[in-house]
Amino acid sequence: MRRNWLITAGALVVLAALAYLGGAAGVGRALLPQWRNETVPLVLRFDEVRPMDVGTIVACRGVTIGRVSEQPYLDGEEVAVPVRIEKRHWSRLNESTSFVLATRNYLTQEQVIEAATPAASAPPLEPGAVRRGRMVEPIAALREAIKDFRVDVRIPGLSSGEAPAATAGEVDRDAPTLDGLVIEQLRISPTNLDGRAWDIEPGFSEPDVFVEVRQSGRLLHATPTARDTLEPVYDEPLWLTPPAVVSSESTLDVYVYDNDYLSYNDTIARFTLTRSQLARLLAGETLNLRGGGVEALVLRAMPKQGE
Repeated sequence: MRRNWLITAGALVVLAALAYLGGAAGVGRALLPQWRNETVPLVLRFDEVRPMDVGTIVACRGVTIGRVSEQPYLDGEEVAVPVRIEKRHWSRLNESTSFVLATRNYLTQEQVIEAATPAASAPPLEPGAVRRGRMVEPIAALREAIKDFRVDVRIPGLSSGEAPAATAGEVDRDAPTLDGLVIEQLRISPTNLDGRAWDIEPGFSEPDVFVEVRQSGRLLHATPTARDTLEPVYDEPLWLTPPAVVSSESTLDVYVYDNDYLSYNDTIARFTLTRSQLARLLAGETLNLRGGGVEALVLRAMPKQGE
């Protein structure tokens, strides 16, 4: 009698589970057309990818703009990754947009496809367009995770021991250099580009801000993180190691980030300083910048050491 009761109870549990899963699948099938109507298809092609789930986030400046819609598949010598971008964010993408597959969380190996559009005036993308992407190795996420633990010491006259940014034949040794920057003011917008608070934790909605300076992708300086503030203050100059070269083709990238300790850092804004702007800094002028989630960024150059 007890055995028959257990068999009956087990059968009921199995039937209930099947009914639940069938209902959930039905709801998913019902919502799928609506989701597809609110998104635009795009195919990204990579030389290789790490194992990736459907639903992997596509982000722009820290804001989710789409997701991977189907399992990646081999297409010739490349890997095709179908994604769908929300219609309200489609205008952020154009022919200049680059797509980078990176590790969002080093501990869980969660990935994200980061989109960056440097030229807003470039021709728009057509729905269903095919774009090239590149993958960043997971070690880059580890470098990001240990950013605040780096000790950066600059001693004049001593080599940092790092590989040079270019070979001697590619460097204009007569070009002027920028030794450092001073952030006279930095003011962050109260909300991100999606209109939401930077942090979701109650009582800590303001961002944890740090700034990076890079040239040709090489990190020259990273500030400490200023916690929970819209107007971070950095008392120390941003000494550039090595100094930034100001030549006919040189630019300097200034990134402003919101430090998320357990996930992917949000990009608040990115500023690319042109040669003419760098020359103005060297001439003693002050640059006033704004864009992305930054309402004001005021920069000036540090005088040469010994002057």
